[in-house]
Amino acid sequence: MWVESDQLMPSGEALVRQLLYGQRFFKSRFGAISKTFWLPDSFGYNPQIPQLARLAGCEFFFTQKMSWSQFNEYPLTSFLWQGQDKTQIACHFCPQNTYTAQASVDDVLNTWRNHKSLQASPTGLLTFGNGDGGGGPLAPMLENLRRCRAVAEQSGEIPKVHMGTSVDEFYQDLLDRTDGGKTLPTWCVSLSSSLGTGELYLELHRGTATSHGSIKRHNRKTEILLHDIEFVGTLASLLGKNGKGGKGAYSYPKDALDPLWEDALLCQFHDVLPGSAIGMLYAGIAEKGADLLDSALHALVPGSSSLAEFSSADSLVALDTTSQPRREIVKVPLAAARSLHDAAIQRSHDGEAYVLIQTERGLLSRARTTDEVAAQKLSARGALSIRFDWSGFDFGAEVSPEDAARIVGSDHVLSTDKLQVTISDQGRITSILDKELNRELILEGKTAGFVIFEDRPLNWDAWDVGEGSDAFHLETKEEVNASSVKVIEDGPLRAAVVATFHLGQSRIKASFPSLSRENALSLVRFDTEVEWHERHRFLKWEIPLNLTPTGDMATFENQFGFCQRPTHRNTTWDRAKFEVVAHRFADLSEFGYGVSLLNDCKYGHAAEGSLLRLSLLRAATLPDAEQDQGFHTFSFAGKFRARPFSDVPAVARSFNYPLHLRRVSSKSLASLSLALAEPFRLTGARNLVLDTVKRGEDDHFAAASIAKHEATVVCRFYEAFGGHGKGVFETSLPIEEAAVCDLLERELEPVEVVKTTDERSGRTTYSMALELRGFEVKSLKLKVAPTGKKA
Repeated sequence: MWVESDQLMPSGEALVRQLLYGQRFFKSRFGAISKTFWLPDSFGYNPQIPQLARLAGCEFFFTQKMSWSQFNEYPLTSFLWQGQDKTQIACHFCPQNTYTAQASVDDVLNTWRNHKSLQASPTGLLTFGNGDGGGGPLAPMLENLRRCRAVAEQSGEIPKVHMGTSVDEFYQDLLDRTDGGKTLPTWCVSLSSSLGTGELYLELHRGTATSHGSIKRHNRKTEILLHDIEFVGTLASLLGKNGKGGKGAYSYPKDALDPLWEDALLCQFHDVLPGSAIGMLYAGIAEKGADLLDSALHALVPGSSSLAEFSSADSLVALDTTSQPRREIVKVPLAAARSLHDAAIQRSHDGEAYVLIQTERGLLSRARTTDEVAAQKLSARGALSIRFDWSGFDFGAEVSPEDAARIVGSDHVLSTDKLQVTISDQGRITSILDKELNRELILEGKTAGFVIFEDRPLNWDAWDVGEGSDAFHLETKEEVNASSVKVIEDGPLRAAVVATFHLGQSRIKASFPSLSRENALSLVRFDTEVEWHERHRFLKWEIPLNLTPTGDMATFENQFGFCQRPTHRNTTWDRAKFEVVAHRFADLSEFGYGVSLLNDCKYGHAAEGSLLRLSLLRAATLPDAEQDQGFHTFSFAGKFRARPFSDVPAVARSFNYPLHLRRVSSKSLASLSLALAEPFRLTGARNLVLDTVKRGEDDHFAAASIAKHEATVVCRFYEAFGGHGKGVFETSLPIEEAAVCDLLERELEPVEVVKTTDERSGRTTYSMALELRGFEVKSLKLKVAPTGKKA
């Protein structure tokens, strides 16, 4: 890898880049790629590692960190680790349980005493040397091993010692002794077992999922920013006049992107992203990345610019890199809203304006008009009439009293045609009613809202949680009640209540719930600002649900898919998972109904019984005495659905990926290329996701080279739900050839490209068939014809 990174919180694509950049660096220095995924120190290992490692050319995996687990001892030393897509990789945990052994007699003996897989293979790896990570052997250590070898050969009282030439030699010997690994035990995914979720869950350092919330926010936002730069930059470098290589043409910013990726990957080091360092690098990435994205957007949409200046001749467009339909209310400057005479608009409480944006599957979308909004029956009454008076920015709307934010006794009630949410005067959600099913979703006698816990670890303050057994902190829960609750928005498109909470010297301001009447997703959003000045306290948000999770399992998004973990605490293995990592959502479902908890920058989660909990902020004092002190902003949401779970990943993706709003003159808008309308299209099985679009690593990136040299585009897909999927990938780029490639972009097998021209529009597209197994990651390498050559 590029660095010894965390394995739980980086996105799937970030882990791909750790492997890609690491292997390319290794090969540039040593003439070959590494066959061993060497990761001795990280705080747990996600179940996609076997697949990603094998796709990056690694055949073996090594760590020793699992020996640190708090309650349960892992039962295997040498084994095949089977990931969630069924890919297997040979693994070994060094039996002496350290990578800084001093090569003593005890160390040698422990490679035998602690070896749990001797029946499969009688050899163990002794990792010795000084330094956090090993690799610094001293002369006395080598002398110790020489003497141990002599004793073993003469008396047989200690295991035989052999000094190998490389780690690869040890693993190859392991495979040779086990018939290519066939006689090794297998650690695999099994939803019916507490042990076999496919992940290697470390029963320690659970606080790292939350510590230093600002670093985690920067990480998520940086990953998305880099994704969008590559997506937009790829299209900008290949489409329109910018693909002709002429004057003013756009060059793919590879030389600028590489340092940004390298900084982002550095910040994912396993003692940085988990919360034991500062976030200065991320701040620099955000600033540089925003400039790169703006230049790419300008090249892709000629004549476009930011919303700083707007005229009556301008149009508002949104660029969406998720390649999926979405409908959202976005906030724009008041000056921009004034020019949109026919758009569906509502003034925000802070003097700006909300505009309704609806995307289909294309890259570009525009603001929806009031007529379109009314025609789609977005209000509960089936009609919506908005009157504009720009002198005072006054709105009149035919909205039923039942659909407005209103006060009932001491409660605040917000309602749409789908949901009704009741908030007490203490800022607690006492009821969420699904109006279509007439079903109460909050567990009887319980409330949803912020909760606070004592958080005083005995060791490793920023890493661990609570006292003694770690789980003790759960017994210190207190509800956080609001000091004030008031309605701040009650318009035809959006209604919201803001609650202010005072906690010690800290203040929490939460706009919740933000109910959009146009929202067909039954999404209750919480936008939160926190001035945090606590010490050794743990802030979370929880919702007790009136449902029975199927199979007593909760679903948590991870890299390129999801994993499931038990909601019960039957065994010590179950009880150890009181705090787990998830990415953009966690979900509890029963037959016919489900609730998902979405977030935009948080990772710590818990699910017990029918309770879902999201970890928000900690307040450790070591190694950083000022950890998390100061201002924080984050958003999360509850998605309530009688629809299938298959909607959830797409909604969570949209919740995280912003629409990029641009000001475009009417003339420029009319002349935009048809290719921008839908540059990529994925049809067929709904469980297939197009995750990444980028230029090939070894391309010619200068704009002038596009006319002369073949360009390559790498598109990365994954199967999101654990089942087989077939689809067709279609693009307007002039593709000459296509091939499946690995993560290092080495071609594996050719893919047939079918060229089709629509007789009516004259638009030519190029399509390729896709087939993926459950949770598989597959990359296509597309060779684009030079612009000087007819495809």
